[in-house]
This record gives sequence, structure tokens and C-alpha cells, in this order.
Amino acid sequence: MGIEKFWSHAKRTLRCYNGTPRAHFHLFLKEAEFRFNYGTPLEQLRRLRRWSRRT
Repeated sequence: MGIEKFWSHAKRTLRCYNGTPRAHFHLFLKEAEFRFNYGTPLEQLRRLRRWSRRT
């Protein structure tokens, strides 16, 4: 998967927020990265649950 596909996904995701504060843009971008890298919402939820059990 190329950078163009990621940016397309990130722009589509960030559009939902109607602009982001400059101070927190990196956090919104990390969320877009997570959603891009970890597939469907069900897969994302499973991964988050596994991560939360480790603590």
C-alpha cells in the first residue's frame, strides 16, 4: 500500500472532524494511521482489547 492511498484515507477520515486544531493534528493523524493499518473496525476492537489486557 502506498503513501497516496494512506493520504486519501487520512483526508477522508479527517474531513469528519471539520478541521482539527493545529496543536492536536498529530493525534488525529495517528488515529487515521491506526485505522488504516489495522483493518476493519472489528479487527481494531479485538486488537485494542488485547492491548488493554496486557496492563
